[in-house]
Amino acid sequence: MDGSLSPALLEARERFLAATAAHEETRTERLPRVFPPVKRGLWQWKGAVAGALEDIADTLLPNERRRLRRRATALRLCGRYMRVRVCEACEEPRSGSGVTCATERAFPCQARLCPFCERSRSSALAEELLVQVGQVEQQAKERAKRLGDELEAEIAKHQAKADAEEIAEHARKRQLEAVRKRKRKLSELRAVEKYAWRFITLTVAYDPYNPEEMTVEALRERALGLHRAMQHLWDEGLNRGGLGCNALFTKIEMSTNGFVHLHAMYYGGFIPQKWFEETAREAYEDCGFSWLESVEEGDAQGCVREVAKYVTKSAGPMCEDWLAGEDRWAIHPVLAARWEVAMLGMDVCRRYGLLRGLPEIEEEDESDE
Repeated sequence: MDGSLSPALLEARERFLAATAAHEETRTERLPRVFPPVKRGLWQWKGAVAGALEDIADTLLPNERRRLRRRATALRLCGRYMRVRVCEACEEPRSGSGVTCATERAFPCQARLCPFCERSRSSALAEELLVQVGQVEQQAKERAKRLGDELEAEIAKHQAKADAEEIAEHARKRQLEAVRKRKRKLSELRAVEKYAWRFITLTVAYDPYNPEEMTVEALRERALGLHRAMQHLWDEGLNRGGLGCNALFTKIEMSTNGFVHLHAMYYGGFIPQKWFEETAREAYEDCGFSWLESVEEGDAQGCVREVAKYVTKSAGPMCEDWLAGEDRWAIHPVLAARWEVAMLGMDVCRRYGLLRGLPEIEEEDESDE
């Protein structure tokens, strides 16, 4: 097989294999990750996260300390009582199918990584997005048609003024320039018919072996940087000149290794990936690679459903086996607690354009005094 390759390709492959081997050798010599994933049961993990929250609370001011301690207590209680499904065959309750999250008279947990609260929030948000998807498409086309009719009327008016014999030459040029501007905008509006939903992922470069990049401040800065980048992208081109026919939904999450990234659903035209990444780095230089994918036209609703579920998926490792008592790999408790504190008071989800009319999901209760 190597004989079919050109000398240049063989040389490039040898360089790649050598670089890969050197990277793996260097990687094995590095220190272990600051907060590697842990394999624990659900309640053991929740208790460890609550304990880490209390440790952080000890370093805060009294008011903030009290709020964070109550959140830790609520996290421990969350899910103690649940409604479960019954097996249709044996009529035995399925302990891993719990759907509720709070004990009676307990403060609401609403933790970012609480498996119960986050799953409930994510499910409600996904259903709302699915309803809004059809409304966005309809509103975009109706708005494009209405604006298009208005522009055509304005073009006809300015063209008639330009064609008048008694008009001065400088005034004729102004009228023709107005016609050209409106025709350009009209061509952009006609492109709305080809708009489609697109799935976007934007990442942030970080070092999981560096303790300074795993602090509360560093995690919060990466999340804020992603928000700044998406706002800049929206202002610079995703809103398509402010026509009001686009929509964008974004959600920030963190993986089990501390990898902060952003998922988004965008309704609009084609997005050049090079422009997307360069523009994102203008607002936040630590932005990493991106992933842009169009939703297939054949099954738009089904594809959007899957994308909506992925974009709004729970950050906690929720599964029936974990609820039933089995151990599962999960985010390190200290890292989970730091992420919880880092995201206090910050919107995880943001909406732009036509999606601004979507009812907001109450992501956390700040009134637990």
